Amino acid sequence: MHGCNIAINNQNGKPDAFGLATAGHTADGTNFASAWAETENNWATTTPPGHVVACWRLANMQANHYWTGKVPARGIWHYVVNRVGLNDVGKDNGYLDIWYDGELLGHFTGQHNTPPLQGLRMRTTPDLVIRAFYPGIYVHHNSQKNTVWIDDISIVAESPSLCTAPTDLKAERSADSIALTWTASEGATGYNVYRSDSRKQGVSTPFIRLTERPVAQPSCVDKSAAQGKPYYYLVTAVSAHGESTFSQEATAP
Repeated sequence: MHGCNIAINNQNGKPDAFGLATAGHTADGTNFASAWAETENNWATTTPPGHVVACWRLANMQANHYWTGKVPARGIWHYVVNRVGLNDVGKDNGYLDIWYDGELLGHFTGQHNTPPLQGLRMRTTPDLVIRAFYPGIYVHHNSQKNTVWIDDISIVAESPSLCTAPTDLKAERSADSIALTWTASEGATGYNVYRSDSRKQGVSTPFIRLTERPVAQPSCVDKSAAQGKPYYYLVTAVSAHGESTFSQEATAP
């Protein structure tokens, strides 16, 4: 399998989170954390290249936690975005977002955990920070030659000028639509609304944007929702500086 790893540690600046996360090592909030967007073939039980997978080692979740997404096509280029938001120390408000070929596969906040979490906790000390990004290839149960091509890598830090994410998102179903409301974000000029109509392993996937352009007010009516089918929503705030991170998810059962 091959993937894109974001390494989070405080090991004197050594980008070694993957090496630390071997047998006998557990992420405890002070030593390391890592987040992967990768493909895997479930240890030779599925046909290569397997599925797009989210993998993480975090302080408030079990080590080596996996979530399995869609199956990629072979022999063509794919575009992957792996975004990690570190939690504030003392709060469980971290997240992991993965886009695959422009499609938001998942917004991971621990909602799939048992019991569900309100957010991910990567660290309990400010010394634990993102120190490295590296693409890699990891091969198992395969004796043939394996090659992966990786190109056009961009590493981008979130702008401090972005609006904060909308809060208090609510979804209320009526006879023929679903009404969405949320608390406005200071400085926002509009909002993007995203919807998913399916879940996999407790995570809503994939999300699509409902409107071609941002809506101006902190509310929206989804008139395309079918009766008797659950939907899952996220909202972002938009300004001249770009798009914020996602709100918490709201469900219209």
